[in-house]
Amino acid sequence: PQGTTLLSASLLCATLGHLLWLNYFRSYRDTGEPFLFLSSLARSCVVTARTMLQILLMFLARGDVVCRCGLAWARQKEMLLGMVTFGLLGLALEFWGDREAAGSPIEYMYDTR
Repeated sequence: PQGTTLLSASLLCATLGHLLWLNYFRSYRDTGEPFLFLSSLARSCVVTARTMLQILLMFLARGDVVCRCGLAWARQKEMLLGMVTFGLLGLALEFWGDREAAGSPIEYMYDTR
């Protein structure tokens, strides 16, 4: 696929992810209970969009012209594998951080002076 296809797919994934976040926070506001599947799906869409943009930027950094056919996908196997691995590790880190934040107690300090 061309770079424009990758850019369009990234845009659609990011839009879908942000719409899912919007639905997550609306349902959280209405019910008071977090819908974890919706947050996981939204997070996955946003990280996928970010990874696709990073791949596109790596092609641009290499000096490839991304707006026409003929991207050398086969020659870039190592870079693609590295970027996908980096995206998956980033997604795992976001899930871990979200779980850690949800399990920590929240204490509020008020200044009454």
